[in-house]
Amino acid sequence: MPLEGVEEAVQARLERQYLVTGGTAHMFSFVVEAAVLTYAFGDMAAMNEQFDFLEHVTRLPNVALGVIPPGFRKLWGGECFYMFDSSLVRSELWTGRFQTTRAEDIAFFLKAFTALQGQAVYGDEARALIEQARDLLQSREIS
Repeated sequence: MPLEGVEEAVQARLERQYLVTGGTAHMFSFVVEAAVLTYAFGDMAAMNEQFDFLEHVTRLPNVALGVIPPGFRKLWGGECFYMFDSSLVRSELWTGRFQTTRAEDIAFFLKAFTALQGQAVYGDEARALIEQARDLLQSREIS
């Protein structure tokens, strides 16, 4: 990203983040693979901010953040997708954006998301996986 776009990108991210943390009546549910927590984007200070934010949102009453632990599972996560209630599914792909409002497509994504949720851990167990990822990245930086 060109340096002149960084300020705008940060502002946009903070605005999206506020949708989740701003105390709205909206409910949010997220599921991530534990492995993605160990992908370093930025230096350790930036990663610590991200880990702190993830730990914070696990405690919000309007957020369910699930982390799928490493190991065997019945369904592996595919591409990243977003569901907006039962009205829209959106996914950003390399070749562009996929978006659908078709009921049968939404039902498919809901089924996949429900299966992924069932493999995830929440609360203290999710925070422990976040801390494990933090420790792993810190040990890599020290080495």
